[in-house]
Amino acid sequence: FTGRAKGTLAIDLARSKGEVSLTVKDDGAGLAPDFDPATTRSLGLRIVRQLAAQLGGDFAMSSGGGTTCRVTFPAG
Repeated sequence: FTGRAKGTLAIDLARSKGEVSLTVKDDGAGLAPDFDPATTRSLGLRIVRQLAAQLGGDFAMSSGGGTTCRVTFPAG
């Protein structure tokens, strides 16, 4: 939350149509324009991508009014 004393972090877990979606969103500055979550060397993001794959799901990140990370996987 660059330039601010605090920010907002929202976490949502939802189940719909046989799928579970875990979303984490903040209202920070967002991602750098050249940031690629598929090639980052960040241990945390590598772990999240691997967990999503082990669950047979997907991992996605987006930026705009903050950063949103979403893991979706089949409901068991």
